[in-house]
Amino acid sequence: MLRVGIRVQLDDVEKGLLEIPNNFLVDVLLKPEAYMLESIPLTLELLDNIIEMGIKIISLSLMDCTLPRKIEYENLVFLAENINAEYIVLKVSDPRNIPSQFSESLIGASLRICLMPPKDVDIGVFMRYLTSLKYRQFVTIAYDIFERYTGQTKRLIEELSSIRGLLSIVYLSGMDSKGRRASLTSKSVIDLWEIISNLIVLKEDVIMIFNYPLDKASLLKDYGMVKEIYTSIMEKM
Repeated sequence: MLRVGIRVQLDDVEKGLLEIPNNFLVDVLLKPEAYMLESIPLTLELLDNIIEMGIKIISLSLMDCTLPRKIEYENLVFLAENINAEYIVLKVSDPRNIPSQFSESLIGASLRICLMPPKDVDIGVFMRYLTSLKYRQFVTIAYDIFERYTGQTKRLIEELSSIRGLLSIVYLSGMDSKGRRASLTSKSVIDLWEIISNLIVLKEDVIMIFNYPLDKASLLKDYGMVKEIYTSIMEKM
């Protein structure tokens, strides 16, 4: 099953810049100060504002590769559980630096940690880490196609296929002429058909998150394209 959402920054919520289309999930990107103890009330209020718009917050994501301290991690879990999020997304260079207590603390919670390997980091390290975990069911992988894409769709597909059973979130974006994130319908576009068909074959319950500056027209156009590809592939299966 494929679900579709968009990544937004908490700052945009505060500024009232959000205009999320119906039926879209939301991945909220947090700056470190947003989950400090003194900021929790305001952060929770802003997250509640999204929920009151009738929008499901699927995940909370951290902005950088710095692992939160124990108390900060507890704050993140508190925020995520209060809004019924499914994932906390951590971008880390080496998952072996994550204390084992992180996954153990999720026992009994309806929440998982989702690890995102940065650009050029060996994804095999993440796979070996996950398969060795005592509580593997609480930790999974997020995959940012913009960061991992090298211009070789075949290599990208091989890497995606190798993390079968470990994948939960795929971040999608195209690339503009200056190499920045852009809508998928921009000129430089990855082979979405092949990527989506491979995700379907993997039978993963994957959330596809559009990850570029919010533009409702481009977003809806991208969503229509992804939906059309997904429907066409499913009809052929």
